[in-house]
Amino acid sequence: MNYHENCLLIVDDEAFILNMLADYFAGLSYTVLTAANAEAAMKLLNSGEKVSLIITDIDLPGISGIELLKITRETRPEVPV
Repeated sequence: MNYHENCLLIVDDEAFILNMLADYFAGLSYTVLTAANAEAAMKLLNSGEKVSLIITDIDLPGISGIELLKITRETRPEVPV
């Protein structure tokens, strides 16, 4: 398991927004992981990445941000979304 203190997972299908948020939080000394959809986010979470917070778009292709929230609450309840 990889642990990064103050690690954020940002999920958004719009590359501009994803990169803007990633750059902003990286500039504040956060470790930032990104995913373009919920499926990619779940792969990161299931791979053992330890994140402090997930920031997600609600309107994602495939699995929505709301569904990602529900799945994360069940599988990783310690991670705030």
